[in-house]
Amino acid sequence: MNLLKIGISNFFIIRTISTIFLFATIKLEAVSQSQFKDQGKGKIILKWYLTPLDNPEVNELYLQYVYYIKSNLVLQKDTIYNENIIKDNLINQGELKVKVTNPDYIINLTKKLVRSDLKEAPNKMKDVALLNFGPELFYKALISPPVVTQIDTTSHIPTYTIAGLECFKGSANLMNSNFEFFYTKSRTNVLSPLNSFIPNFPFQILRIKIPLDNNPNAISDFIVESICEEIPKDIEDLITW
Repeated sequence: MNLLKIGISNFFIIRTISTIFLFATIKLEAVSQSQFKDQGKGKIILKWYLTPLDNPEVNELYLQYVYYIKSNLVLQKDTIYNENIIKDNLINQGELKVKVTNPDYIINLTKKLVRSDLKEAPNKMKDVALLNFGPELFYKALISPPVVTQIDTTSHIPTYTIAGLECFKGSANLMNSNFEFFYTKSRTNVLSPLNSFIPNFPFQILRIKIPLDNNPNAISDFIVESICEEIPKDIEDLITW
């Protein structure tokens, strides 16, 4: 499937997410100063798919995030890109060079900062404001949560299995955009990054389907692929500030 044929570009994908979620958080930055919840401990693999509505069985992976979470510190490591999609889109936009990089980084939710360049010496590492850190989509929404309305969770029969857990389907509205989400009532030791999109929701959100505002024929589909409540010792040693 060539996503360019349905008019999806890398620029518009990012624009869509910014419009639907991140722009909404900026309005509330001054009034949302509460402490973050302890995020628990574990590893979460989260995948971002692009899906044409005329063929919903076809999900094409765009990005894969791997998060190692320990209390209020989050290590993002080993991101996987669909380089073919990005390459096609850059060439379509007239770019001659294709470079796909996303360094590992640590998020300090208490300080609202991100530290990247983790391979550098400690005195050369750079701390930047989480809200201004482009590569991170999910945890920056915790800084100033979006206002979500019309949350409907009337479905009481679990009809989906995500990351090995029974899930229910819900719907909600943000800035006049309707979207679907899927949540589990099962308890885990680590909180899903997707819960940042629906503040104070009492259950774990494992999937969100967001319409593309520039193209009614496709959606972005965020899915938690797996949850592990253990972190390898060598990785856990990296989760420091």
